[in-house]
Amino acid sequence: MSILIKGIEMPTNCGMCWALDDYGDYPRCRITEEQRGYTFPIREKRMDNCPLVPLPPHGRLIDADAIGIAEHEERFVKRADRGDWMDEYIVGIVDGLHEAGRRIINAPTIIPAEEGET
Repeated sequence: MSILIKGIEMPTNCGMCWALDDYGDYPRCRITEEQRGYTFPIREKRMDNCPLVPLPPHGRLIDADAIGIAEHEERFVKRADRGDWMDEYIVGIVDGLHEAGRRIINAPTIIPAEEGET
């Protein structure tokens, strides 16, 4: 599972990171519990197994499960089983494409596009 912390830039070194515990003798990562010697350059480097990764540039990210396409597909299969299956199947496909497009457009935004992106 990933965690996005809105409004926080990706730290370029441990010294800029909220997860650094440098109150003891050795710098320690609060996430990985990795501890480095007192000579580790926290203002120049990140620890080797730093779990933080930048979020790549992206547009609007949606919750695909909230769209419910699978539920809609079951309804098409039931329609096709009722009679002239070819006509019903074609109607089901057209209805399905229309419904899928509507659900995608109206899907809740999980991570909004960054400024200047669509």
